[in-house]
Amino acid sequence: MADIFNLGKVEYFDPVVIKGSSSRQMDLIEDFYERTIFGEKKKDAGYLWGTKISLDKLADALTGYTSIVGLSTNFVGAQANALVGKMQMLIESGVGMGGEFFGMKDLMYADVKYFQLLKDVLPEVASNNKSSLLGLLMERFDVLDDFYEKLKESGFYKNPIGKILGNTSLFFMYGLGEHLLHAQTMLAILHNTRVKNSAGKVKRLIDIISVDKVAGSKNGVLKLDPNYTDMKGNIIDKAFLDNLKRKISYCNRSMNGAFGDFEKGMIHRYAVGRLIMNFRQWMPAHYSRRFRGRHWDADL
Repeated sequence: MADIFNLGKVEYFDPVVIKGSSSRQMDLIEDFYERTIFGEKKKDAGYLWGTKISLDKLADALTGYTSIVGLSTNFVGAQANALVGKMQMLIESGVGMGGEFFGMKDLMYADVKYFQLLKDVLPEVASNNKSSLLGLLMERFDVLDDFYEKLKESGFYKNPIGKILGNTSLFFMYGLGEHLLHAQTMLAILHNTRVKNSAGKVKRLIDIISVDKVAGSKNGVLKLDPNYTDMKGNIIDKAFLDNLKRKISYCNRSMNGAFGDFEKGMIHRYAVGRLIMNFRQWMPAHYSRRFRGRHWDADL
């Protein structure tokens, strides 16, 4: 009887620990190194049985096709995407989440400020030059996960025909919604962040940021009022802004999804995984934040 009890205890109650190279932790580490250091973003899935058709290329073609068919002309879906994102922002502002990163007043400010600044951003959409406050802020805090840098790398700005026929133009409705949601989150957090001067006068961080024009160029650079520090009296330096960038990124990921290659999980390296996660990239961070308990986040 004792032997049976001990066998059951080991089988059902004692943790099973897999050590060494066969553990899941090692798989995660190897995946991280392969993706970020060696640039191996996909696992070779081989060929379709009896043919020379690459399963990787087939999966990517199917993903691209379903994306174009399901998103490019889906007006209702684009509206629903923006509305769901706005609901997530309302929840984050205090309805249920307690306003961890920004409050309702910050969100209301972001709604108004975004459309005030948008007119200066529109002429820069198909240009390498940036001089608008909103455009420079979104670039500094990488709000769209290097979206425009990827367009440059793919030659989007070099070929006029590519600007018209590229996939980015086909998804303009969803792109507008994502631009609005991600930018308003950034503006709300910048409005929520307080700074002060030597006399103790408190302002919002967004109010001490301006744009200086670069001489002999159509570009601009962000400028901070040097008379202001954070609420602890420390200067507002690169480390302070980088920390704010991580907060904005974390907040956007958990509400609207992560679109950068670095944020994608191991499943995206497999052909079947990419098919499964199509339209679902927002789910991991969203559900993780909503349902997991106390945890440590390295980004924050």
